[in-house]
Amino acid sequence: MGTLFGTSGIRGIFGKELNLDLALKIGKAIGTYLNKGEVVIAHDPRTSSLAIENCIISGLESAGISVVRTGMIPTPTLAFAARKLNSVGIMITASHNPAEYNGVKIWNSDGSAFTSEQEDEIEKIIFSGEFKKVPWNLIAKSRSGDFSEDYIQFVTGTVAIPNRFKIALDCGNGACSIISPLVLEEFAENLKTIFTETNGIFPRGLEPSKENLIKLSQLVRKEKADLGFAHDGDGDRLALIDEKGNFVSRDDLLALLMKNELEGTSGAKIVVPIDTSKLIEDVAADYSAHVIYSKVGDVSVAQKLKEHSGTFGGEPSGCFIFPKAHMCPDGILSALKILEFLSTEGRKVSELVAELPKYHTIREVIKVRSESEKSKTYSKLSKKLKGLRPQKVSSIDGTRADFSDGWILVRPSGTEPKVRITVESRDLMRAKELLKKII
Repeated sequence: MGTLFGTSGIRGIFGKELNLDLALKIGKAIGTYLNKGEVVIAHDPRTSSLAIENCIISGLESAGISVVRTGMIPTPTLAFAARKLNSVGIMITASHNPAEYNGVKIWNSDGSAFTSEQEDEIEKIIFSGEFKKVPWNLIAKSRSGDFSEDYIQFVTGTVAIPNRFKIALDCGNGACSIISPLVLEEFAENLKTIFTETNGIFPRGLEPSKENLIKLSQLVRKEKADLGFAHDGDGDRLALIDEKGNFVSRDDLLALLMKNELEGTSGAKIVVPIDTSKLIEDVAADYSAHVIYSKVGDVSVAQKLKEHSGTFGGEPSGCFIFPKAHMCPDGILSALKILEFLSTEGRKVSELVAELPKYHTIREVIKVRSESEKSKTYSKLSKKLKGLRPQKVSSIDGTRADFSDGWILVRPSGTEPKVRITVESRDLMRAKELLKKII
């Protein structure tokens, strides 16, 4: 991981870590890296997104790169457009981070995110200041492009959903606010939506977490909906509420989507990050599937999926990748996959969740004030963790210690000033005990 790029592109507070001067340099650097061709660009509804986009476009055009503006669309729609045009894609978003943040994420022409090696090259160019410059008569021009309808046809064409459902949808005032209702209404007996305004204000909060989805849970119960869906700021994540209004844990959601992809298969390869519940191994064993662990972040998951020709990949953060469709985490497609699974099984969400193996997973966050403090805090906790004499220690991403009856992971966040701690055991008291040992 470089100085600018984290686990999911470049992110920072607008005007501080990410300002317009840096945005211009990012555009120049990408243009220098590509040398020629065309780039497709999009943004989420944050108040700073369009200003950042304009600076990046200026940098790209100054290097002779032409640009296709697609406006405010979800990240998976942008990745779809990049693949359709056989071009690199740039998304202006900080995903689930608070509204004062923004970011830049780059996509390859196959719809997969830039690898860490590609990001390192961009970063080197930024810090060197050696940008390609073309004369005035070769400065490229931008044009507009609309890929929403094509994307809708694409995602709806990847699933088979004969049933119709009562759906409650929380768009979180994010980039999915227009497209997601259009997609889901095709499979809805009744569709109720909340938080669909896209004015850069996010009263619900950008993270589709349990505490942020109280109104969605209430809507599900009020409308007697079959389920509720929620998106984050840019549409690469999905959260699920069952028919009783209960939040479905992200590990359980990951397991349900995996089961849908594994039906009728044997020996398939699944990719999940190192902070994923053991539940996934248990469920994968029912299909003789192999679980491959990656670093945290959809970029790492996608990379491993490509390396191992994986069938499905996902994170407990709510990002899920379906390689048969495309290599971008897609919250809208994930919602359709859940509807497909419910149609196939003919049961309610709560019934399907009840069948899953039960683990107790506790996720804690230690907030820090700087990168140096984050490094020191992580080092201290990592040393303490190794001193607990675990059966196995892994350093795929952070430090993970496995014991006979549970595991602990300590990892510095790749997108925020935080150190993340994950603890899991089949026994709740043991999980709490493990957490006390490390904090």
